[in-house]
Amino acid sequence: MVRQPAGDILVLGVTGRVGGRVAARLVEAGCRPRCLVRDVGAAKGRLGALATKLDFAAGAMGDAASLAAALHGCDRVFLMGPIAPQMQDLQQQVVDAVAQADGLRHVVKLSGSTWTMDSRDATTSGRAHAAIEADLSATAARRGFRATMLRPGVFFDGFLQVALGRLAAAVTERPGEEVHLTLPIGDAAVAFVDPDAIADVASTALLDPSPAGGVIEVSWPEAVTGEAVAAQAAAVLGVPVRYKAVPLPQVLAAQPDTLPAFQRRHIAEMLTGIAAGRAARPAQPPTPGLAGRSFSDRLAHSLATSAEPR
Repeated sequence: MVRQPAGDILVLGVTGRVGGRVAARLVEAGCRPRCLVRDVGAAKGRLGALATKLDFAAGAMGDAASLAAALHGCDRVFLMGPIAPQMQDLQQQVVDAVAQADGLRHVVKLSGSTWTMDSRDATTSGRAHAAIEADLSATAARRGFRATMLRPGVFFDGFLQVALGRLAAAVTERPGEEVHLTLPIGDAAVAFVDPDAIADVASTALLDPSPAGGVIEVSWPEAVTGEAVAAQAAAVLGVPVRYKAVPLPQVLAAQPDTLPAFQRRHIAEMLTGIAAGRAARPAQPPTPGLAGRSFSDRLAHSLATSAEPR
């Protein structure tokens, strides 16, 4: 294994579900990535033992000076940011900083799902991602580096994890009885992915000595319906599982009043698109590096861990 130079890959979002996994995989490959964080002490506390194998730069995506300092000496960047009202502005500032950096050869951006960027019916976050993709691509062409856009499927963790946890709890409370899986997707199929799969693809791209750039869609190869999820869950749990479609308006009406308006709109747009079948197409071409991994494997793991005593 070739030891990578210290700090030659800048990772944004390291305290999140995807960024932390990307950093961990880079460490496993012999790198010591540099991570931009607001509070170094808090980040180290959250990352635990992994933090001892990372370099940290204090700063923020919205701070041009700290971005420039963090980018100094780096030739690769993993770019991601929160789904928030300022998401486009924050990522735009990173692109602006990248445009001024010397020695850069590859930026890998975690973007939005392809269907969210469809100009006919784009979501709010999809429009922001599309704008950043366009500017990053233009900057890469102008400055002579590669830009890779990772477009994920629907996040398993965010969409299914709670429902599966309730399912496992119901099995524990009523062993042997039929239980219900409730989702607001009607009969639509969904192509899912999880942070581990995204981190695998992102780290592989960052470590590629000759990246091609462009778009990589990231999802497991199969799209599944609520009925299919219920059938697979029944096989894992050993009890009857019935799928019950919940009306989308009912789900949206049940959101807490404290949820910010932007998040409320984001959830409504995503759920509406998913229920309409817009998230049904798996990655095309099939995502490289995910051979032998599937939705079924992730479902079985999730149900097993949800059923563990706490």
